[in-house]
Amino acid sequence: DLCSFFWTVAGTRKRGEDPYGLALQVLRYVRACAEKVGVEDVIFGADGPSGRSFRRAVCPDYKAGREAKDPEHRAELDALTKALLDAGFTVHSAVAEPGPVTETVWFEGDDVVASFAATILKDPTAEVFIGSNDWDLAPLLALPKVRLFTTRGEERTAADVKREFGVEPLMLPQLKALAGDSDGYKPFPGLEKGKPGIGDKTAAAILERFGSA
Repeated sequence: DLCSFFWTVAGTRKRGEDPYGLALQVLRYVRACAEKVGVEDVIFGADGPSGRSFRRAVCPDYKAGREAKDPEHRAELDALTKALLDAGFTVHSAVAEPGPVTETVWFEGDDVVASFAATILKDPTAEVFIGSNDWDLAPLLALPKVRLFTTRGEERTAADVKREFGVEPLMLPQLKALAGDSDGYKPFPGLEKGKPGIGDKTAAAILERFGSA
């Protein structure tokens, strides 16, 4: 997940420094992680330009509550993608199908990563190692031959997901469907003062009792 690696090192570059210096720094970080976990072939999945996403077309409040990113960092991320393309890399940030808006919308980096994982695993001899700090990719641990690592090369397992959220990886999308998440999706927020609605712990208890959302 290119953005995970970028935001790990973002802000360490001096203002006005050539963006190719940032690209090199990110690539070094990726290489260090790949060498630590034993990976030779790397594919980047990236957010679309300026962070546009099909999710925002469906839900205008998507990520609206998050603190705005530094505009210079946002420009740096776009410059990093261009630098990688200029250097001969292929950076995938797929265009979404036409939706309920007229402008072009995009998938996010974790969407691209998940799509590649599913495609690569059509080869029964393949194994996929994912580098990302995003828990959104944890459901992929339910697939055979998938391992998940942070950008520092620390492995996240199914047991880690269970400890963090109270459910197995395959059930994480259902937990979020009930409890919502930090991106602004909250289907059951609570209708009365003092009743907070459904959070992760309540959602996990519901899933344990009934088996599905």
